[in-house]
Amino acid sequence: SSDWSSDVCSSDLGERFNMTILAQTFATEVQTPDSKVWQMIEDYTNTDLDITWKPSAGFDENINVQIAANNLPMVITVRDSGNKAPVVVQAVEG
Repeated sequence: SSDWSSDVCSSDLGERFNMTILAQTFATEVQTPDSKVWQMIEDYTNTDLDITWKPSAGFDENINVQIAANNLPMVITVRDSGNKAPVVVQAVEG
């Protein structure tokens, strides 16, 4: 079996892609950019991740604030898959 980290070297893939993410957390501690897991994901995907973690309580309100401020990240995790989070759909469409 091969080690996936040796299969692709991020330096072989060219310039790293910067990605901003707003994600909700249910944990009291979240991964940080200096963690081994975070670094491995960045290396494997050739990205520089800028993840903002927000508690699940009040997460929807935080999305509303960011939409109103026109300050949306590239990726938002949405937990309300039943009705597809109308406020997010409207922001993407409009």
